[in-house]
Amino acid sequence: MLKRTVAWCVALLLSSITIFTTGLAVNGQSSSGDPRVFLTGFVVQGEFLRFFERHGEIEIFGYPLTVEFEEAGQRVQYFHRGRMELLPDNPPGQRVALARLGELLITPEPAIPRPETRPDRRFFAETGHTVASAFLRYFESRGGVELFGYPITEMKVENGRIVQYFQRARLEWHPDSPPGLQVQLGKLGEIYLDQFPPPPEVRDPASNGNRRVVPPKVTSLNVVASVRYPYAGQNEPQALYVFVYDQDGNPVPGAQVRAVIHSPEGEHEILLAETNELGLSWQTFEVGQVPMGKKVAVEALASYGGVEGETRTSFVVWL
Repeated sequence: MLKRTVAWCVALLLSSITIFTTGLAVNGQSSSGDPRVFLTGFVVQGEFLRFFERHGEIEIFGYPLTVEFEEAGQRVQYFHRGRMELLPDNPPGQRVALARLGELLITPEPAIPRPETRPDRRFFAETGHTVASAFLRYFESRGGVELFGYPITEMKVENGRIVQYFQRARLEWHPDSPPGLQVQLGKLGEIYLDQFPPPPEVRDPASNGNRRVVPPKVTSLNVVASVRYPYAGQNEPQALYVFVYDQDGNPVPGAQVRAVIHSPEGEHEILLAETNELGLSWQTFEVGQVPMGKKVAVEALASYGGVEGETRTSFVVWL
């Protein structure tokens, strides 16, 4: 039991280091200037681009899903996780905000009585709801009320997943994701576009500025892989996490990923799902009857648009 606890702590540390260092390449880059073209083919520019780069980029917003356009008299642009709105009457630095898609997609729940004070829970009297535990840590470290608005529900289960709605966002608990990515923002922008489709031309990148926009070409792939347990027990489930980035450190969504497991029992291949907008794909697999003390090597291979990349990781079978 002690060895397994130590193994989990080591895995948590290694995974956190991997996510932190790769995140620097994605979220720590300086502004590349206007315009910036994404793999979805859409351009983000001007004040929307500065807001995007200042508040966490793809982790917070995902990729753009529309051109910038006028909707109900307001300049907007949709992303996977929200809709940016231009507020021209606000002072500089406050002219862009996320739309209140949380309030538009669900009915806010009635306020609850103020609960007993607890270090890992915060009560918001403005809406009468609490934010707690991992959701609270994510909320406070990513922008808080200024970016996401106030909570409008308590944590609840929706389609088998723990979620919580805010005025401008939905937090989701993904327990199978690697450490550091177990709390994620829901795709409210994508959901809203599905329920309330905009004019077809705004979903066409070629309509941006009446010119055809060529998405940046992926010329090389940087593949980063890690396992949940550096020490795994016989016949126990192991998890493989694979991140895929392009030559500029941007996550590559839609990459095909497979892995080859090399163990004393032989080799076998597993297919993973396509990478999501964070460039992440993962899969669980059984360790099998590998002798104790033996190392299992994992070869992760990714391909996108005819470009391929690979990496290796490993773990040791132990009780």
